[in-house]
Amino acid sequence: MIATGTMTRAAEAMSTSQPAISAMIAALEREVGFKLFFRRGSALVPTPEGMAFDAQAQTALLGIERVKRVAVDIRNRRRGGLRVAACSWLGSGYLPELVTSFARAHPGIEIQICPIGSTDVSAALLEETTDIWMLDASASHPLLESEEHVVSCVCVLPQSHPLAESAVLNPDLLRGIAHVAPPRDNPLAAQVEEAFACAGVRLRTTIRAESFATVCSLVSFGLGFGLVDEITARHLKPLGLTIRPFAPTIALTLAAMHRTDRQVSIAARSFLDAHRRLIGAVHAESGQVVAEKIGSVQARAPS
Repeated sequence: MIATGTMTRAAEAMSTSQPAISAMIAALEREVGFKLFFRRGSALVPTPEGMAFDAQAQTALLGIERVKRVAVDIRNRRRGGLRVAACSWLGSGYLPELVTSFARAHPGIEIQICPIGSTDVSAALLEETTDIWMLDASASHPLLESEEHVVSCVCVLPQSHPLAESAVLNPDLLRGIAHVAPPRDNPLAAQVEEAFACAGVRLRTTIRAESFATVCSLVSFGLGFGLVDEITARHLKPLGLTIRPFAPTIALTLAAMHRTDRQVSIAARSFLDAHRRLIGAVHAESGQVVAEKIGSVQARAPS
């Protein structure tokens, strides 16, 4: 009534009759306990109380519209928050690429990245604030459901190293060359030591670095070779690294985890979907690079 000015126009706007409008006004006045309109001739004029009530009603309606828009944004992954806890070896390569891809697709979602060690999972669960855990598969908890992907490890060398001509590297080819290693508690360290021991080759470790990213950086300065996950190597290749497959195969298992005792949010499901797509792209690119390198070496081999 206040917006349209007359009962006739109000009835037309609401696709109803004038008697129905009169009945609605009377019912509302009984509910609120005061007059909303008074008659001035044939016109209905809002009372001061009616004007004050209308102002609050308009504010409430705008609030409802805002809530509806927020609901649409959340449903369409344009609003919300996401907290991801990740192990350190993902922080220098894979995770930045994954977060960048996700953030560009969902710019309204605030993402919080928290570094976490395998032994910190239980403590993080007590906070009940994390949505997704990205860890190596050695981490586990009864409240976490895990989706695992194998990540191959590769050998990184300085770009000008003579072994750059080899299609695949192995312990025998790396005999006597300085090894830049991750910390002993890194899940890859024991596998590397076992591979060299089984081949009867002494592993000449000269430096231990805190992360795979630091290993790659030191290797790029010519301090030896490193064995790191293919994700970090792929990301840091522009430092001036030669990347080659390593035999025997050693790998890390990346586990994407979420809690089983609560519903996974829409944002978290989208993040996991982005993770699956990126892992698939990494594996596809890795296979193509290996095939091309082996083909190149075979083409140069004397017949």
